[in-house]
Amino acid sequence: MKRFSYLQKITQAQWLILYLLAAFLIVSKIMYNQHGWVNNDSLLYFEQARLLAAGQWQQAYRLFSWPFYPSLLALIHRSTGLEIHSAAIGLNIVCFVLFVAGFQQLLLEAGAKLRTLHWGHGLLFSTQYMVGSVLGMLLRDEGFWAAYTWGLVYWLRSLKTQRWQDLLAFQAAMVIATLFRIEAAVYLLALPLCALAYTGLSASARIKLWLRANSLSLLTALMLGIALFAGVLRLDQLGRLQEIVTQVTRLFGERIDFIQQKAAIINQQVLGEDLDEYGLFSLWVTLILIAINKTLKTAGLPALIAICWPKQSWWSRLPAPARHLAMATLSVSFVVSLVILLNVFVLSSRYVIASGIVFIFLAAFAMTELQSRWPKLSSRGVACLLVAMLAYSLWDRNPIDLDRQAVDYIQTINPQQQPVFYDTENARFYAHQPYQDRVLGHTLFPELVKQQAISKYDYYMITISKDAVDVAYEQLAVQTLQKANFKLVKTFYGWRGKSKVMIFSKQAVIP
Repeated sequence: MKRFSYLQKITQAQWLILYLLAAFLIVSKIMYNQHGWVNNDSLLYFEQARLLAAGQWQQAYRLFSWPFYPSLLALIHRSTGLEIHSAAIGLNIVCFVLFVAGFQQLLLEAGAKLRTLHWGHGLLFSTQYMVGSVLGMLLRDEGFWAAYTWGLVYWLRSLKTQRWQDLLAFQAAMVIATLFRIEAAVYLLALPLCALAYTGLSASARIKLWLRANSLSLLTALMLGIALFAGVLRLDQLGRLQEIVTQVTRLFGERIDFIQQKAAIINQQVLGEDLDEYGLFSLWVTLILIAINKTLKTAGLPALIAICWPKQSWWSRLPAPARHLAMATLSVSFVVSLVILLNVFVLSSRYVIASGIVFIFLAAFAMTELQSRWPKLSSRGVACLLVAMLAYSLWDRNPIDLDRQAVDYIQTINPQQQPVFYDTENARFYAHQPYQDRVLGHTLFPELVKQQAISKYDYYMITISKDAVDVAYEQLAVQTLQKANFKLVKTFYGWRGKSKVMIFSKQAVIP
């Protein structure tokens, strides 16, 4: 169509720049919508950054033993004068743009043409979990995404060329990713190990590639071993690096017994006597399906449909190094997910975004082939769907942030700034109150009751969820505050009424 002819004049390099600009605008809009969404983890990093900026190194390390992200916040805070919260927003924006730049290069290294680049960016920007949910949080994750994706870029180049500069860049990128999230160390070690099975190289070339790809790791291990042996360094000073070993050893130790206990419960309470030999099998199948479901969720439904669409040849057309990279990375990601799940019986979808990125990468090539087979109307329909999903993520729905709402309301009815009891760390952050190590109200309030110190505050914020501990907390708080002549002046409800915040005041008058 003539009205779109000007788009054909845009070169590939210009499209890449435009997409980076789009990434900047997208993350900026989401930051604006969310006002820099903080959670318990964010507040821990902010407090550690504050301690680091104040030169209180030992206190900061005791608070959290993996201080790279808080150190960046402290550095930005000290060098620019920005508040730590604002520094986190700025860092989030920079890391997301770097992540998208890495994703572009990953597509190009795999042989992507312009049409594949369009689909790749469309699928990435439209993800409801990565962009629509996690991107708004002020966490370490975006830094991990960026460094991890650039690590994949350099590893793909290394598989093709075996050049020293690419191998060193791969290790450097994965080390930076590890400084953001410790599980990146597994990719640093496992991807070169998987290369030993890469049939695109001779056996001698694979061994040489493995040695070169582990040069920094082997050197670091040697230096740490010498330091530990000489007594210069203690094992407990390695911080979260210990988790690389302890997670695995714990899995083959106490967690095996724990899994056996869970299987026994399934045998007795679910399957019954006739099927009691299938308890362990049922548990393993369930855990594996949970890991798979979490992984697929991160990539989004359009990407999943594109990859699973029948009778496609895009996979065989991918260069052999790209196919190996995808299979190796997805296998490592699945193992990491399963280890985390087995160790703590919790698996946040944030932990499997590494594999979600690879799924989106593959889906871009799948969509390119599907576009060539589908009618134009169908392709345009899918493109419009992706745009609509992005628009939904960017739409400022004024999401319910009960802590912020409660603090804003209390400040309007408390112009004289009388003492207020805030029962969540988020609320204390918004109210510029001292950090209390993320201790919640159901722990703090009973202490006030024991100390007979209810009259210490003029206003009480009581946050209640559906948890059993909060049900008891609500009963205690309501009874105690009513006896002390406090009045319930306002109640805020969360999403679908699953949580609420009650505001109590000594004064019953509401402005």
